[in-house]
Amino acid sequence: MSLCIKVCLQVVKVCLYDVKICLYDVKECLHDVKVYLPDVKKCLHDVKVCLHDVKICLHDVKTGKKLLTAKDHSKQINDIQLSKDMTMLISASKDTTSKLFDTNTLRHMKTYKTERPVNSASLSPIMDHVVLGGGQEAMDVTTTSTRIGKFDARFFNLVFEEEFGRVKGHFGPINSTAFHPDGKSYSSGGEDGYVRVHYFDPSYFEFRFEF
Repeated sequence: MSLCIKVCLQVVKVCLYDVKICLYDVKECLHDVKVYLPDVKKCLHDVKVCLHDVKICLHDVKTGKKLLTAKDHSKQINDIQLSKDMTMLISASKDTTSKLFDTNTLRHMKTYKTERPVNSASLSPIMDHVVLGGGQEAMDVTTTSTRIGKFDARFFNLVFEEEFGRVKGHFGPINSTAFHPDGKSYSSGGEDGYVRVHYFDPSYFEFRFEF
């Protein structure tokens, strides 16, 4: 089975071949780099950002050389996502935190703390906001109420690291979150089998964090 899944910045294309992902030069159609499914996460310019259990690593796409490593999480990292301008990336971890990093240096800049494992984290493209999704482990959900399991989508101020809002709805852990590119809505996908699409009220855009 083969399937082309992405063109990254008009330089390379990433193709899926059964159990491996291959990277090709778009202009010359030459086979440059072969990487495997557990390793690759995001591709930007001439580097790739990879998850290695509790570490985030920056690799050179062409040579495979490891350039930088961030070891700021104490447990498995479940997700990383880039900001719209690709200058920052945000991680989500089983250690109950989400962390913000500089993309070029992997310098840890901010931490957003919760009480349950964080499965996904997203950065708003137009506001200084972060949305986190997670909750109690899926294997424990049958004996847990939605209140105790903390299955809310949680909003934090990007700069001040403080929570300012929650959205309820899922009755299982949230596995994935994403802002719409226009920043006017976000979606969350849960262990309960539902994808919930939320549109922000006008008051959301008028809100200013007091400091």
